Amino acid sequence: MVIAFQIILFIVILVSLFMVIGAADDLKLRSHATGICMAAMASFIVSAVVL
Repeated sequence: MVIAFQIILFIVILVSLFMVIGAADDLKLRSHATGICMAAMASFIVSAVVL
């Protein structure tokens, strides 16, 4: 179950990272995608350490 959660988080990190790279014109979309990427990274680290 933990591995499935980490795989989903990794997919979210990749998608949001590509959104940040691809959204050069839209600053609001870029900032939202950056926040999602940072939250997913923090969740991934916590799941790797705690769980």
